[in-house]
Amino acid sequence: MKQKTHRRSPRPSARPRGFTLLEALIAMLVLVFGMLGAALLMVRAQQVEFESYQRKHALMLVDDFVSRMQANRRVASEPNCYSITTDTSTGSPYLGTGNSTVFTCSAGFPQESARANADMLALEAALLGAGETVGGSNVGALLNARGCVSVAGTALAGYTYTVSIAWQGRSETAAPPASANCGKNQYGAEALRRVVTATFFVPNLS
Repeated sequence: MKQKTHRRSPRPSARPRGFTLLEALIAMLVLVFGMLGAALLMVRAQQVEFESYQRKHALMLVDDFVSRMQANRRVASEPNCYSITTDTSTGSPYLGTGNSTVFTCSAGFPQESARANADMLALEAALLGAGETVGGSNVGALLNARGCVSVAGTALAGYTYTVSIAWQGRSETAAPPASANCGKNQYGAEALRRVVTATFFVPNLS
């Protein structure tokens, strides 16, 4: 007598492998958002780098101008030289963007006075970007740069000069302190205004 053989039924086919359309769409969305985040990060990094460059450039201009004053102390001890800003509450007049004031030093020392005038013209030219040109246009300037130079004190006690450089930032941050008024209300929102300041004391050496 023959034994009956049992045939096993074939196993069900395994689930097909691979991405479904929904999974592919989700992966694409994740990739797109990741790329957008990377792009925004690059833009922000460029903004920070630009702001850092602008600040370094402004500090260099301030240091250069203070050095010029130190090298020409004879007329720096006269209140009519090396100062253009008479209203320290508004920071005007000023050098640079939008300036309509002609600066003239007449301290009674022709050679030193001429040097002071040249120093002021050099500062304004630097604020307007004359240090670097492309196609005849100035491109080496701070953005909408303005320079303020004020003086306080007496001939007996000596004079304290305040040299400030203001420019426009690319994005809003904290507004400058109330004591830094160079370029005040010249850039729309005060949070766009950037200012660096240095003081320089000229004693009475007589």
